[in-house]
Amino acid sequence: MRWKGTASNRDAIGARVTVVAADEKPLLRELRAGGQFLGQNESVLHFGLGSGVNIIESVHVEWPSGAEQTLINVETNQLLDITEAN
Repeated sequence: MRWKGTASNRDAIGARVTVVAADEKPLLRELRAGGQFLGQNESVLHFGLGSGVNIIESVHVEWPSGAEQTLINVETNQLLDITEAN
């Protein structure tokens, strides 16, 4: 997933994303800027769900501005570009 903040910072640093797939535990990731000296984290979040998952029930995004978005019934094996809703 790639991000574009509108009300939040443009790179969506601090966004929290929860992915829920059928019969799986929810996966939570937070988009961060860097974690070590002279290091930079990638701005793409990857969720490894395994080969048995074909549909993601929901992708819930909590933007740094406090806004929230939820995508329902998302297909797997794709790169999503998500823009913060106004």
